[in-house]
Amino acid sequence: MKKAINAWSVPAGISFETMFLQIAAAGFDGVELNLDADDSSSHSLTMDTSAAQLARIRELAEASGLRICSVSTSLYGSNPLGARDPAVRERGKRIVRRQLELASALGADGILVVPGGLDQDTTLLQARENAFAALSSLSSDITASKILVGLENVWNGFFMSPFDMASLLDALDCPYIGAYFDVGNVAVHSEPDHWIEILGNRIVKVHIKDFLPRDLLRLVRQLAGGQHPLGQGHGVSARSRLRWLSDSRGQRHAPLSYPSVPDHLIRYGYSITGGVENIKFFRSGGNKM
Repeated sequence: MKKAINAWSVPAGISFETMFLQIAAAGFDGVELNLDADDSSSHSLTMDTSAAQLARIRELAEASGLRICSVSTSLYGSNPLGARDPAVRERGKRIVRRQLELASALGADGILVVPGGLDQDTTLLQARENAFAALSSLSSDITASKILVGLENVWNGFFMSPFDMASLLDALDCPYIGAYFDVGNVAVHSEPDHWIEILGNRIVKVHIKDFLPRDLLRLVRQLAGGQHPLGQGHGVSARSRLRWLSDSRGQRHAPLSYPSVPDHLIRYGYSITGGVENIKFFRSGGNKM
């Protein structure tokens, strides 16, 4: 498995070139870039980033020895694919298409998509039906692009169990739509290795992170004491599951993701993924239910 880091982990004022050099120096194999609103950071992609700019970004990444492994985005929060309003869903679909364009131009093999749409006027059933319809309508575009679309489990109430995610992916029945499994996002309420066992080969990419409390004192103590939660408890079990997970799509990337940090914590981020580089995938006939 290749290791990458999400660009949100790097302070907003740092340029693409400097960021790539720092990430490469820390030992990462790749970087996950983000599609954000205009002027979000010096290393964000936007809906209007030009082809020439994308070519230059790719050139800088490759010159530093990094691969751009995927394209995430912060834009689904206000443009959910499961929204009640058709106009909002259309904006969400436009974001998916833009991510596909960006990934293709940057040489990335995948994008991260967050389905959602639950609110006081939209039930989970309605949000799921709307998201399913939106993604189904994009299936031909996704297949034509040959870019993997990973649906991520986040804290928006949409994927409450691995069965929810597996059911939606199976219903979509698109070879390029799978799970972008976030280990930390389920550690608070369930066992990550159970999700991995159930999702199996539906997983196309993985997010890992040190699942730390917001309490600053405990954060400092953990950093000072070298206590890396990914190396304990949930992380060890999840790594064990990932070792036998069969791979039907080639090598996966596991981008690290956590709040913006200074340069030395990029190196810390690399350190907490210890053992991930030893995870290998073998074809074993799939794990669909």
